[in-house]
Amino acid sequence: MNGLSFSLISVLILYSGVVKLESPDRNCFLKYGGIEKGTELQKTTNGKPNSYGLASTVGNVQEWAYDNNLLVAAGGSRQTPMNDCRVTTVTAHSGQADEFTGFRLVRELQR
Repeated sequence: MNGLSFSLISVLILYSGVVKLESPDRNCFLKYGGIEKGTELQKTTNGKPNSYGLASTVGNVQEWAYDNNLLVAAGGSRQTPMNDCRVTTVTAHSGQADEFTGFRLVRELQR
């Protein structure tokens, strides 16, 4: 072991690191006139990074996170309607793998 500690991100960290709650960079489902979004996954480097250096934190794929020790999916996915696709979009999740859910690990830093 290398002595480093990693964990799933918490909902509170997701909320605190967001540049805007409704970023125009969201890859969520939208079909309006000739505009279509959410038809395919986008690179995770698309969009403006938040204060943690993370981009694409809303939409694209929802992220496993912990909310008071419960596993949830946060942030919506490319399948989530644009009006409902926010960092505050949180749903219960079974932990089973699926094509619309991913995860980010955070490393705990020693002070």
